[in-house]
Amino acid sequence: MRSLNVSLTTSINWRLVCKRAKNGIDDMFEKEAVRFYNSRQTASTALPQRMTQLNQKYSFKNGERVQKFLSHFGATSSRFSTKAKINNPFLSRSLHLSTQCEEGEDPKVVNPCRVLMLENFGHHIHNITFHISGTLLGDSLIHFRALLPLVPNLKCLKIVGCAEDWVESEEFIRVVVRLPNLEQLEVLDVEGFKEEFSNFLSKSKFTLNELLVEKYGPCLKTLICGEELFKRENVGKLLNSALNNLKTLRLAPVTHSNTLMTLSEIDAPELEELEIWGEDGGGGCGNHDPFADTVFGQDFIRAVNNFAASLAHLKLHEIRLANETLSWDSSQDEHDPDDDDDKKLVISEMPKLTTLTMQLSNLIIPWFWNPIRLNSHHLEELTLTTYSISRGGLEQLKQEFGVFSKLKRIVIHCAYPEKSSESKKIVLARPLLS
Repeated sequence: MRSLNVSLTTSINWRLVCKRAKNGIDDMFEKEAVRFYNSRQTASTALPQRMTQLNQKYSFKNGERVQKFLSHFGATSSRFSTKAKINNPFLSRSLHLSTQCEEGEDPKVVNPCRVLMLENFGHHIHNITFHISGTLLGDSLIHFRALLPLVPNLKCLKIVGCAEDWVESEEFIRVVVRLPNLEQLEVLDVEGFKEEFSNFLSKSKFTLNELLVEKYGPCLKTLICGEELFKRENVGKLLNSALNNLKTLRLAPVTHSNTLMTLSEIDAPELEELEIWGEDGGGGCGNHDPFADTVFGQDFIRAVNNFAASLAHLKLHEIRLANETLSWDSSQDEHDPDDDDDKKLVISEMPKLTTLTMQLSNLIIPWFWNPIRLNSHHLEELTLTTYSISRGGLEQLKQEFGVFSKLKRIVIHCAYPEKSSESKKIVLARPLLS
């Protein structure tokens, strides 16, 4: 069933009409949940309001909400009957669960209500968000390890929160062995999980992000992470050994050149989609865009070129590239008479590229846009973001249909349209042949 523009209440009521309607609505909910777990929420990926409401219903940030949920389904202190367990109470097959130890609880004992809920209904869950905070070797990690095996059919694992302590080497090995084999797991999202340590570059310790990649990397199709995962020396070897089957990589935000250097050394021969987020003028960079720097631009090219042969989808958000010619030898005198085109850095041929998302301003960057125009003959959709665009600018964009023979449409997202009555989303379709 296609996504319908109706409220959550209406959708639920439609489920009561007949079995076919129930199955159709449930299928729609699950597909929308997958979209929610696989994409950042932007103008182009916005989900219906009902999905936000549905996610809130299955967000259990404290034990009291879990108890209310169990009481609603008639559970107290024992497991449900086999018949009751067949019924799926999670319409989107998604769950947000906190692992924090609450006041008055023994930090070494997992909350029994959380265990009871997952023992009975965990097999229905396909997407789960664990909120972990505090000391990793304390209550949160203990609870996480105990609860994770109770969701055996998990397809997407998302971790959010903040850690304040290390996983020591010995503990790392022990935890990896004890973590369950999640045979259906395809997506790991640790972008919202921050690990704040005083000696971050220590080689003798491991982070939870590294632990999860080590354990589940070989089965992953999608990895969503922040650049914390790329900061430590040993991570390149770890990623190369774990990500051979990866199809999609989303990295956000990128603020350091070293992140791109590590990215350029990752061996992921099957990677089809690369999504990189810069900063939108906020955060630690103020109004400075690091991608406008020459060194940053060089490492960006190397990173993209590393996956050029297999990429079908390239998404660059909040990234404004440097408008200058880049060379392999940045120390070379700009007046060197021996300078030649072989030393210029350009984007490699991407023969499989079908969709490209980026800022409109990058169309005037020769070392980036010109090679794409020359070599990406299978491009089908171009998505551009900008503050605003004039009618003249739209007419210029239409010329790209003459360059890319398979280009079906150009989508422009405007933050501030020229007139308040104009749409923030403009779609240019390929003109029909007369």
